[in-house]
Amino acid sequence: MDPAIVPAAAPVVVTFADGLGQRHQITDRSRNEPVELLCLRGELTSVPSFEFALRERVSHLATFHHACYAHVRGVERLKNSSSTLVVVSDVTAGVRLSDVLAFADRTQVTLDIDAALCLLRQIVPAVAMLHENAPGVSHGAIAVERIIVTPGARIVMVEHVLGSAIGELHLSRERYWKELRVALPGTTSPPVFSHRSDVTQIGVVALSLILLFTILRGRALHLHGAEHRAIAAAEERRLASTWTGAARPSRFSPRCGTNFAALALPVTFIADRVLPMAPAFWSPVVVLVLSLALTMELWRLVQKSSGRFWQAFLKPGLALQRLTTREPTLDETQVALRAVAAVLRHDLG
Repeated sequence: MDPAIVPAAAPVVVTFADGLGQRHQITDRSRNEPVELLCLRGELTSVPSFEFALRERVSHLATFHHACYAHVRGVERLKNSSSTLVVVSDVTAGVRLSDVLAFADRTQVTLDIDAALCLLRQIVPAVAMLHENAPGVSHGAIAVERIIVTPGARIVMVEHVLGSAIGELHLSRERYWKELRVALPGTTSPPVFSHRSDVTQIGVVALSLILLFTILRGRALHLHGAEHRAIAAAEERRLASTWTGAARPSRFSPRCGTNFAALALPVTFIADRVLPMAPAFWSPVVVLVLSLALTMELWRLVQKSSGRFWQAFLKPGLALQRLTTREPTLDETQVALRAVAAVLRHDLG
């Protein structure tokens, strides 16, 4: 690394900061081109094996070049009092996906589902390509904070050399998530950074894109509530009064899929820790299938019974529907009533 790249003092302007550290853009005076410095937090670099693992991973990926990944030039020490450890990378034009989502949250803009899927269709093959070209290597830090969306709507994965170094911190899963925004699979064994952890992190990104910023915003929530109201109106034989707005059946439904999801989450969590499964790539699939089967049986018992004990299992899902539904307008309710009427006409001949 040319010494001209690493300044005597840390740059003043911070372009981005998260649990890993601060990013600065400076000019490589030898080439007269901008580079980005990730100034890693001292709490991370104080772990003796962190720097060694980082340098080893950067060396291992020195010949890895792809348009979906920001080129990493090397690892250096700043010439300052704390001798800050920095990762030097090429600057990628664009904005971090976390900033896009934060802007959507502030302005209440609903992201188009096609746009979200377009990004995911780039993220998944990009990670698969890394796994294929560098066997045994995982990104380890996939998150919306470490994905850049270019002006041409292309994604670029950044800081993909940090996985093995982050693994040397030996934090709990909770601390990895809270402090570094690094998601890891929930197992009884200690956290391991592998291809499986990359898949988990892709899932979290997908959840952020599709669920939190597409499904849980906009008119979909109101129509979801209208659907429940229309079905309740049919069951209570109050279709006409609901159409005029004189009756307003509940927007919460005991048979909504949200209730099933609220049951499936704790069942899967418990099964993942109780079932004696040997660590293998197929283990999560087996646990998931068994968990869904158990949840379905529990779901049937709850739906058949009117007792307080079984009905208590519906309360988490009904509470969750306060997030997945919104109070519909009369126009939205009438849209749902038309749909229900069409189904009734079809079924009743």
